[in-house]
Amino acid sequence: MERSVMLPSGTAIRSRREMSGVFPSFDPDTSQCTNIAPSDPLRSWVGTDSRRVHALPKNVKQNLQRATERRELYKQECSSLRKENTELLRDQYRLEIENAEKDQIISDRTAELIKLKSELTTTRKLFAEQEAQMDEMRSQLQVQSSKIKGLKSSGQYSSATTLAVVKLKSLGVADEKVGQALDIVAGELFNTKLEATPSATTVARMSYTTNALANKHTKRLLSKLVKGKKFMALGSDETTKLFHKLQAYQLWYIDENGKRTVHNLGMKEVVTKSAEVSLNTVKSILDRIEKSDPSVQGSETRNSFRDIVIGQINSAMGDRASTQTRFAELFEKYRTEILPNVIDEWATMSDDEHAAHEIFQSLPCQLHVIASSISPAMSALARHEEILTGVKNLKEDTCSVNKAIQLFTHHFGSRASGKYGTYRIFRAWCNIKKIKCNSLPALMGNRFVIIPTIAARIFLNRTIYTQFLEEMDIECKKSLLDALSNNIVMKHMQTLGFIDQFVTGPLWRILNGDINTLDSHM
Repeated sequence: MERSVMLPSGTAIRSRREMSGVFPSFDPDTSQCTNIAPSDPLRSWVGTDSRRVHALPKNVKQNLQRATERRELYKQECSSLRKENTELLRDQYRLEIENAEKDQIISDRTAELIKLKSELTTTRKLFAEQEAQMDEMRSQLQVQSSKIKGLKSSGQYSSATTLAVVKLKSLGVADEKVGQALDIVAGELFNTKLEATPSATTVARMSYTTNALANKHTKRLLSKLVKGKKFMALGSDETTKLFHKLQAYQLWYIDENGKRTVHNLGMKEVVTKSAEVSLNTVKSILDRIEKSDPSVQGSETRNSFRDIVIGQINSAMGDRASTQTRFAELFEKYRTEILPNVIDEWATMSDDEHAAHEIFQSLPCQLHVIASSISPAMSALARHEEILTGVKNLKEDTCSVNKAIQLFTHHFGSRASGKYGTYRIFRAWCNIKKIKCNSLPALMGNRFVIIPTIAARIFLNRTIYTQFLEEMDIECKKSLLDALSNNIVMKHMQTLGFIDQFVTGPLWRILNGDINTLDSHM
């Protein structure tokens, strides 16, 4: 049975069957009533007059109730969502501001990073350049380090350095100049810098130490010669250097290989060169050698090491001066006196054995024979000039040939060219004429044997000297031409030239190259 309900404004409510197509059931899962339009009269009516709802079907009422509740919930949710949306918008705005700030920071940091990258690239390039420079400096330092040589070993100068210093000292280098000499040799010849060089005090100490070592070596050598009963020869000579008189002594012996060997005993400054002083000097040098090495004993007898060595010396060598002759006599006398105390078997020896041990020879230098032969030759030429000219009391230094030799050495010798100047003009004249003519040796600084050599050169070049003097106007021109035109002077020059060519020259060259005096006597 169908019933109808009167609605406001004359609207009739449809039947349930009709309403089933218009008013569907409410879906609680989807919370939607999609089939009820907003302009539906029923919906308007329900919303305006709730008292009439009881007239609706029961399920519609419930659905409407639930829809109303849902709407309220939706309103609340919408309000909450609006608030959340507002908060989200605010958060979004705030985040956008923060993002903008962070974007600016990122932009600034990016620009700073780009700048730092550029600086890093520049720094790396600079570092690479500096590293290359450092490598080059290291290589240069290594090269320089290889050029720096040290002369010390374990904080002290090496033995090679000491030996070099001693050799420089033997060449006359002063103590304060030795270090400079080492620097010059190392730098100029080997492109090497020395780390340190010995001072003058160190050089003096090295010289003293070397002298002590030399004395030790000499004592060991003498002890060996004495024990081997080898006879020795004593050589001596004296010289004067800068007002200092020096006496030097050498020892000659035959070594184990049969070779003649010379060993320097020492050199000592003396006040005078008398024979007595020379003998005492030999004794003092041997005493000093004896004290240098106490561990080496010369003999177990009561005699000193000095007397034992003197007893083994059976010959003396020196020049032909009277002092040397007297020294040989005194040395032989002293040796004869000590022989009975030096030789342990002396008391049991025969007289012939005593005489054999007492033999002592004095061997003068043969070069002095040649040097001393010039004085008699000049005296003979002076006598010959007296006979030819009738001039009396001529001596070897006042004869015409000697005066001519002195005059020519002044004007045609290189040593006197600074004072007279003739030789410079003569040399230029010879170059123009293409003539080869040597200068004359100087008389000073040479032995007397140089006189025949000068005379031979003057006689050989007399024609050249005459031509030069005739063409040039120089000092002492007349005296030089007179000497060249003097027949006696030229004959005497020729005689001295023959002596140089056949006597003194050959003998001087032979004896000057022979180290043994005994061979020169033979």
